[in-house]
Amino acid sequence: METKKIPACEVDFQGLSIDCRGRLFEWKGELYRAIPVELSAFYRHLFDNDTVRELVEKELLVDTELTDLKIDDYDVVLKHQRIPFVSYPHEWCDHMLRDAALFHLNLCLHLDTYNLTTDDAHPLNILFNGSQPVFVDFSSIVQLPTDISDCPWPPAEHFNRFFLNPLKLMQCGHARIARWLLLDFYYGVFESEVEALSIRTLLDRSLASGIIALLQIKMQRYLDLVGRPAKTMMNALASWAGPRKPEQSQPRRELLKRIREEVETISLPTVDQECLRHVGNISMAPSPSEDGRSILHAVHNSLASLQPASVLDIEFATHSGCCSVLAAQLGSQVVSIDSNESHVRALYEYTLRKKLTILPLLMDLSSPALDFSNDRLAPASKRLGCDLVLALNIVERYVFGEGLNLDTIIDRLSLFSRRWLLVEFSDRESPKKYSEWKEMMFEIPWYNRDDFAQRLKERFQTVTTIHSQPDSGVLFLCEK
Repeated sequence: METKKIPACEVDFQGLSIDCRGRLFEWKGELYRAIPVELSAFYRHLFDNDTVRELVEKELLVDTELTDLKIDDYDVVLKHQRIPFVSYPHEWCDHMLRDAALFHLNLCLHLDTYNLTTDDAHPLNILFNGSQPVFVDFSSIVQLPTDISDCPWPPAEHFNRFFLNPLKLMQCGHARIARWLLLDFYYGVFESEVEALSIRTLLDRSLASGIIALLQIKMQRYLDLVGRPAKTMMNALASWAGPRKPEQSQPRRELLKRIREEVETISLPTVDQECLRHVGNISMAPSPSEDGRSILHAVHNSLASLQPASVLDIEFATHSGCCSVLAAQLGSQVVSIDSNESHVRALYEYTLRKKLTILPLLMDLSSPALDFSNDRLAPASKRLGCDLVLALNIVERYVFGEGLNLDTIIDRLSLFSRRWLLVEFSDRESPKKYSEWKEMMFEIPWYNRDDFAQRLKERFQTVTTIHSQPDSGVLFLCEK
């Protein structure tokens, strides 16, 4: 096959990909991976023996194909399907992290049949395509080492720090701490940190272990006489003390299955059924005659008319996620963000059931963490920008609840918008619906719809009022 060389000046290497096994880059709007010469034979073989095809068909690996392209210092260039939105583990709800962990274990169980594994177990190697996890770090797939007597599954420690330990913290009610530790993509969460933050302190577990050891020594000779009740008590104490480390002689597949069982039994908060019912009660086209839904009707009409390829729904819980569902039903790729994890968890469950193209993320537009970026992690505005941004019933909360000014709010909304912004604004002229902020609205003279509209016009070429009612505020459609 004759190769075509890509000029070095046209190659745009991606920040997260500094792996010596393969570098991710963009060229002419498409996503590629360059494989070095010394590894080209190994990865070509994965295509020749249909391993890649099988992984893609089983939806374990992002769609990947060989090309006839070449760049300097690399022998093989692969083309990857582009996942619409890049999200990071600290933006996932707890159920998403658990599903990603189980997905990685299932991938490794499948790779094991080919004597393969992954060289690490980092959640950054997984993206959510809508609500479905997919493995995207192709060059992380490696041959199993010949000598694994010391560790049957080499990425086990890595898996613990980036999947299992964060999930344990979430189980103990420390989800916020777990997410901040996940931002440290070099170290993750150590076992010592889980011990320090767990309700079952190190002293508790040491005491339980001591009791178990004492009972084993003193009562071993009597176990046959005591029978099943004592054995049940011993098992309960062992469970309370925490899982024991696996024996080193344990076969690899059995180890993976045991870890999978441990992940499956982690107790996370259940889905809020009330939130789920609100999302599930959404109809395709809200009736304008229904109380409180006229703005939703205007939003539906705008989505149907504009037909945006992608929609970012900010604080979707303010309208129960119905606009996210409507946008997905109308054919848009949707990102839905909210600062309440129970809402994100409920929408994630709903998208799984209905197989909708919605990516629900835990994120607060007013938080400084939104701007967390460096040469490895891109800011949210770059990863999650959409054709249309939907911002219903959030401006007054950001102003009076979070202390942001109108310029900051509009600037952030504009950063995410590639073309359109649908934003709702309520002020002293619509006090009944938003009585929580009623007094503060009258105290701030610059908080009025005329000033807000003027500030929108400074960022967008056209600003049109498409809905206005006394008790429900005004809805602006802005276009760049």
